[in-house]
Amino acid sequence: MKIENNSIHSLASSRAQNTSAAGHTAHSNEATPPSTTRDRAELSEQARMLAKARNALNEAPAVRNERIEQLRQQIEDGTYKIPLEALANQLLKRLK
Repeated sequence: MKIENNSIHSLASSRAQNTSAAGHTAHSNEATPPSTTRDRAELSEQARMLAKARNALNEAPAVRNERIEQLRQQIEDGTYKIPLEALANQLLKRLK
C-alpha cells in the first residue's frame, strides 16, 4: 500500500494564502461590525442514545461478584431454589 501526501502540501499552501488574504482584508474593512451569528452544536441521534446508555450504566447498581459466585455454585450443586413469588412480582411490575 502506497500513501502519498501530495494533497497535504497543497492544503497547507492554500491555507497560508487564505490566511494572508484574510489579513489584508481585515485592515481594509475595519469599519465593518463583527458578525452577530453564534456558533452552535447539535448532537446526532446516535450521540444522544450513547449519552442515555452511559447515564443508565452509571445509575446501575454495582455488580456483586460474591453473590454471583454464590448463585453459580448453588446452580452447579443443584441446590438453587427459584424464588417464585419474587419472580412473579417482577414480571407483574414489568407488565404495568
